Amino acid sequence: MGKLIGIFATEISSRLQGNFYKQLHKKATELGYNLVFFSANLERLNSDDTDEHAMDLFGMSDRMTFSAFIIHAQSLRNKDLIEHVIEMGKRRDIPIFVCDCDSMGYTKEDGIITINLDYKQGFADCVKHIVECHNCKSVYMLAGMRGNKFSDDRIDVYKEVLTSHGMDVSADNIMYGDFWELPAREAVLKLINSDLPKPDAICCANDSMAIAAARVLEEQGYHVPDDVRITGFDGIEDGKYNFPIISTCQPIWTTIPDLVFDDIAKDVRSGEYYVPLKFYPKESCGCDNADAINDRKEMARLMQNNRLNTWQHSMLSNMQLQLMDSSNPSDITDYMNGIIGMFKGYKHLYCIRDNIECVDDWIGAFDKMRIHLNLEFLPDKDYGVFRAQDIIPNYEQVFLNAEPDEIFIFHMLKSVEKKYGYSVIRANYYSTTQIKIFFQFAESFTNMMESILRNRQLEQANRKLSEMYERMSEIYIRDMMTGLYNRTGYYKELDSYILREDIRDKYIHIITVDMDGMKLINDNYGHQEGDIAIKAVARAIGDCFAQPYIGARFGGDEFVVALFSDSEDKPDQARISKRLNDYLKAMPSLKDKEYSVGASVGHAVCRVSELKDIKELEKQADDSMYVDKHKRKGIKQ
Repeated sequence: MGKLIGIFATEISSRLQGNFYKQLHKKATELGYNLVFFSANLERLNSDDTDEHAMDLFGMSDRMTFSAFIIHAQSLRNKDLIEHVIEMGKRRDIPIFVCDCDSMGYTKEDGIITINLDYKQGFADCVKHIVECHNCKSVYMLAGMRGNKFSDDRIDVYKEVLTSHGMDVSADNIMYGDFWELPAREAVLKLINSDLPKPDAICCANDSMAIAAARVLEEQGYHVPDDVRITGFDGIEDGKYNFPIISTCQPIWTTIPDLVFDDIAKDVRSGEYYVPLKFYPKESCGCDNADAINDRKEMARLMQNNRLNTWQHSMLSNMQLQLMDSSNPSDITDYMNGIIGMFKGYKHLYCIRDNIECVDDWIGAFDKMRIHLNLEFLPDKDYGVFRAQDIIPNYEQVFLNAEPDEIFIFHMLKSVEKKYGYSVIRANYYSTTQIKIFFQFAESFTNMMESILRNRQLEQANRKLSEMYERMSEIYIRDMMTGLYNRTGYYKELDSYILREDIRDKYIHIITVDMDGMKLINDNYGHQEGDIAIKAVARAIGDCFAQPYIGARFGGDEFVVALFSDSEDKPDQARISKRLNDYLKAMPSLKDKEYSVGASVGHAVCRVSELKDIKELEKQADDSMYVDKHKRKGIKQ
């Protein structure tokens, strides 16, 4: 397997961290190393809460062989995650570099190599520039949060610089903007409306607060930098596109990769490095923009990024519209195959849980995985199911045959509660813009997967409800004892028949059937025997009439049959009566009974197109049935 460097972080698509990774990638390529990123997409408000998804993602590195670990502590902000990776590195007995870890309390004494930005030096250069180059006398500071280490360190530097230049430092000169816009605006407004001396300059602890301060001052009638000079600190992109452009500091990463790989070669286990920061004077402090050409290049890059983002949002919106009603997970794969290939130079692999449609424990560890999207990452073939602990199919060959400049990025595919799998990206160059877009595609993938699974669950629920409704409908329209229609079911079915065009020229025959001697059977042999007799008549009706017909039990020992015929003459009442009663006499279940079972039959007929009142036709059939019943009892009319 090739020489691998494992990098554990969040926000790997951010420009600040990306500058470090680009320099690291350049050096790694020269020396024949491949960078493998494990990018935790953390979504927590409390950094003390350990993200189990991130823990599982980092744990996937256990099967791989690494030459060193690099941990971006400040982006992870969680000691459980950081210490988990440190312990994995110590078990491997490899160098462990922990970046930006001062605030987390880690030092070289922990058996690690610390890499921290020299914030004190950088902020000192900001304040010195204001005092020495612009001769400002009333210099205020817009700090971060009270009690925050980064903020307190910058306050100490601010005080030291002013004191060393013989300037008084008052607590009134220090404002707190909590590192973000709204509190910064409130703090500057409070200063402007106070009786304190007007500031010549405001040194801000980060660029976000510097932008907010500049805007508030302009809104209140002050001009930056003519009336008040402003400096920022952390070099975010927004500061470059602000008016005026924000003077700021940025890390100089160029020397750090050399130090990192030198320590790897020497198998160093502890040490510390500080990354210097360079102050870039811009318009907000009153300096000419010496980097105007580079800033124009940055603006052009921003415009290109905006075009990419516009295209990306259009693609994602179309995908959501196309798949809104889908309940088939493979539809996502088909759609993404059609669009994600437009990113040339980046290869993709989406590994999804094999049992995704019946997972009970969405948080638990992966078991069996399947490839759902394979865009030039692996040879084009069906890999079937593979074990999650194998990371990817043939992973040893993949890393062994990796190009010298290839990077790999592992990223969890998850929603808030569900862990679907992970994506793997491999590429020959590091682009924060491209990576950010891929992460957004991954987020859309998981959102659509969740939507599709919910659609499928909804379909299943609707199907069950439909089946339940059908069963309930059958219960509602069927006689429980005989299985024939009840009165409601009979009329419902009859109405649907009568409305059919192909029935209108036929004849409807209504046949009423009434058991003989039902009361005698119940009184002398019990209701259980009476039920047997009723079921026997129902079965006889079912076997004696040709389809199509509608048979029903109206209640007690009363039955009705509606059948349709091309002839007005058939069926004949006498023949119906004889056939029905002969059938009852021959039934094996009635042969040994001490009672006989018979039935009287009535009949009425009408052309369907001339039918005005079905009740009237039923009454005619009933009348003829009573005539038949009297005859069967031997009673003369």
